[in-house]
Amino acid sequence: MPTYTPLQSIELTSTTTSVVFSGIPQIYQDLVLVSRAINTTLQSYRLQFNGDTGSNYSVTYLLGNGSSAISGRASNTVYIDHNYTDTTPAIGITHINNYSNSTTYKTALSRWSNAGSSDPYAAAYVGLWRNTAAINSITVYVGSSTMAAGTTFDLYGISPVAANNAQAAGGTDIFAVAVADLTLFQQWEAEAEEQVVFLRTLVSL
Repeated sequence: MPTYTPLQSIELTSTTTSVVFSGIPQIYQDLVLVSRAINTTLQSYRLQFNGDTGSNYSVTYLLGNGSSAISGRASNTVYIDHNYTDTTPAIGITHINNYSNSTTYKTALSRWSNAGSSDPYAAAYVGLWRNTAAINSITVYVGSSTMAAGTTFDLYGISPVAANNAQAAGGTDIFAVAVADLTLFQQWEAEAEEQVVFLRTLVSL
């Protein structure tokens, strides 16, 4: 299975409007940002990469609240959504794919649930940052609200299963690599199925 390596953790002891993860190592395949968000008022948590505040982001979203579902797309935005809540804690997870690649635009999948808030939703957002630069910093900020004390953020680097050192002389290493590749594929398949089920659940709400 892929390895999740803790990179940075932030826990707020007072209110603030933004936090920054900087100096992100470029040795992993993907990044995962997990938050337990608390706001002083209802507002979204937003992501920007490498300090880019321009209209270089796009999002496609799907969300539901138990009685209705909403979907849509926003182009040329200045951020990618990560979480959304008020004074009730909400868990948000954003998976940033191939962040260290320097030849392609960057994609991210955000999912969150804020069932106890004044505007409860389960949501999935797919974001695009139209820049080929490797991501070395992530800014998390809120709009017209402030992050409350007790809010936590954890950033992880994801390494793929090591599948090297295969040798032609003796089948043991080659077999081990094949098993590792199959395990990784099954993990990806399971994660994809979970996302499909999540989205179908939202649509059916």
